[in-house]
Amino acid sequence: MHDEAERIERVARYRAKERERNRQAGIPDMEFGDRHEPAEYFAQIGYRWLLDKIGRSEPDHDWSEDGGGYDDREKFLAARRLDHQRVADWLREAEVKPIPNRHGCEIGGVRIMWADRVPTLKVWAGQQTLAKLVKQRQKALPKKVEDVLACEAPISGSSGLYKPCATTALEDGFSADAVGMDRVTLVGMELLAVIGLEALAVTVYPDGTVGYDTDESRWKFRIEDRNDYYGRWGTAERVR
Repeated sequence: MHDEAERIERVARYRAKERERNRQAGIPDMEFGDRHEPAEYFAQIGYRWLLDKIGRSEPDHDWSEDGGGYDDREKFLAARRLDHQRVADWLREAEVKPIPNRHGCEIGGVRIMWADRVPTLKVWAGQQTLAKLVKQRQKALPKKVEDVLACEAPISGSSGLYKPCATTALEDGFSADAVGMDRVTLVGMELLAVIGLEALAVTVYPDGTVGYDTDESRWKFRIEDRNDYYGRWGTAERVR
């Protein structure tokens, strides 16, 4: 219980800090309607967590406190854009190690254990591992990145972590895997979601749904079948 409370407190701290920085920069905070994909929120948490780890680009202060003008604001906004490149560089260069006898892995010295702690969220199977999924996305991550959460790359297969990039043969009208066709995947988002989920408290309910909190809202989603072998994270819906 202590670990759960600590995770919730960390998430709240990241959100509060980002809201204040967004306010200073004139950047709107990302808002959700009644539905969203869980990886979108997990990736935001991962992005903020990594910025806390590696530090933000300078200047990182409210220009208005020092009586700053337009040029100071532009420098601040340019630094925030540079943050995306710095996070992408860290993701690409971080050493990934499997953890023996565990489903989790290490990314840049950070132990990612949610696949063992909450095995319901493990939607891969067979010879696939979280370390292999991460390395594949690292390799595909573009060198130049403006928005790390939106950067795309064609890769083989899908992780099931982000539903729009893990469609079924029935939804597509054909099997992309059967014809050896790569899928355009939001590789930055999926990498950040893997990291962000480690800092987030989730609940698995008796009916198999997974719940988590964003500020004052609670969300639930189901693990959906992609086929007889693999699953995917379903779309989250607001429950309160």
